[in-house]
Amino acid sequence: MQIFRAPSDPEVRRLIEQTVHDLLPQQSDDAVVLTADTPAGVDDLDPEEAAALRTAARTALMYGDTELITSLVDACGRESADRLYGTGLVTYALGLAHASHHVTIDGTQR
Repeated sequence: MQIFRAPSDPEVRRLIEQTVHDLLPQQSDDAVVLTADTPAGVDDLDPEEAAALRTAARTALMYGDTELITSLVDACGRESADRLYGTGLVTYALGLAHASHHVTIDGTQR
């Protein structure tokens, strides 16, 4: 496993931080807000909502963020997550979450 170590040069670090910031999607005004009318389960979602959640989860995974998928697994179970996101995406996210749990911010393993 290769470990990324942040560069020591402050200018290089600044450039990397700026590039990552520019690549991350900015929160839009149409962010999902949970209300009393929010569907109770993944089977209650309309196709557009389900597609938006899948897209959001794939985008988040590109940046190493597994929270959308792992929180659904925690809240509703693996079967619900598999139905919404697909078995492959859920398996990948859970593996990534497990692997990253053992690595600290400086890249050393716990």
